Amino acid sequence: MDKKKQISFESKEFKDLQKEWYQKLADTGFVDLEQHELHSRRYRSSGVKKYGKYSQEWNDSKAEYYNLAGKFLNEYRFRNRIQKVIWEYHTNGISTRDIADILNRTNVVKTNRTYVWEIVRDLRIKMKARYLVK
Repeated sequence: MDKKKQISFESKEFKDLQKEWYQKLADTGFVDLEQHELHSRRYRSSGVKKYGKYSQEWNDSKAEYYNLAGKFLNEYRFRNRIQKVIWEYHTNGISTRDIADILNRTNVVKTNRTYVWEIVRDLRIKMKARYLVK
């Protein structure tokens, strides 16, 4: 039985082969959406520059939003503990899907992402009404 040679992902041989195939893909116009297994590419839409580079205005607006969300977390009188927990996770940038998963895994409450999204949406409306000038 032939034993195949194992190539390390860090070896020069692998990197050269990878570079060759990435070039072949680029030559065909292929754009890989996954830059890295933890980060996806983002495309132009409201403040996002091509290939995941955020504009300064986009970064500033996100920072301002999360600052307001943190202020709201500390000042608003939530209807119940679940609302507050969901909003706290939201202010830490956790997605509604992940919030629902966390709540389900920890047996805090059985829920789904739609329920979490509706709570975040309603609280966001209240936060904007409270802090943003009309």
